[in-house]
Amino acid sequence: MKKIISLFLLLSLVMVLGACGEKEATGEKNGNVGVLADMTLDIDETARKHMEEEHDYDIQHDNGKTVRYDNLSALLLALRANDIGYIGVNTETAAFILSQNDDLIAFDPAEGSQQTAFSMMTMEDNRNVYNILNDAIIELKEDGTLDKIVEEYLIANREKAPEPAALPVIDGADTIVVAVTGDMPPLDYISDDGKAAGFNVALLSAIAERTGVNIELSNIESGARMMALSSGKVDAIFWSCATVCAEHEYMLAREVFEGTLITEPYVSLDGMVITMK
Repeated sequence: MKKIISLFLLLSLVMVLGACGEKEATGEKNGNVGVLADMTLDIDETARKHMEEEHDYDIQHDNGKTVRYDNLSALLLALRANDIGYIGVNTETAAFILSQNDDLIAFDPAEGSQQTAFSMMTMEDNRNVYNILNDAIIELKEDGTLDKIVEEYLIANREKAPEPAALPVIDGADTIVVAVTGDMPPLDYISDDGKAAGFNVALLSAIAERTGVNIELSNIESGARMMALSSGKVDAIFWSCATVCAEHEYMLAREVFEGTLITEPYVSLDGMVITMK
């Protein structure tokens, strides 16, 4: 008998939203869920086929469908145009978006819903960069530095626009180029004048200080990150995975995205749903 899992966090949101009754009550709200074009979502059909044929899993979609957008601005425009009825994000990004948009509300998708673990991804032929990032993340977790960064840049300031921050510069050190999008504030935030800020910059600063490397940021839309990574435009990107199926999703990323490496997660967050009031 085939095992049944929800491979991606936001596919489970679609199921929950289909059962919540709001669409039936109003007759107006679009039942589709909008999400950022993301590594995990971009492999949807390939991963589905792979899991069904190679690993005996039946990947289920329920009411509505998941619609991918290249950036957060496009997501919000689609929501207001009722091209989608909901946006699936993490709790911290939901809090930030609501603080900036009075016409939106958020709710928990369901008790016990999946968390998303956030990691970094490199190409396998760039293993030295992977080792630097992965070892640093492990050390920052073990000595409590990462917990302090989470408290200061996510929990304590979740509803404030992060201040732009400069990364340390080390003369003569090697440079790692990392893609930032600005599409997942306050984790990944770019100010109006194009300067990166927020949690990811704080994390990268800690990694640079710990490892003695320079880190250069490259502004890339969410939907273009994999192309930037595989083409060598950047050395690393931020990547996310639903923790409930982490074993399978990590396997898929390595098998479907041949030649990639994924670091240990640096933070895990619950899912939230945003919709119009």
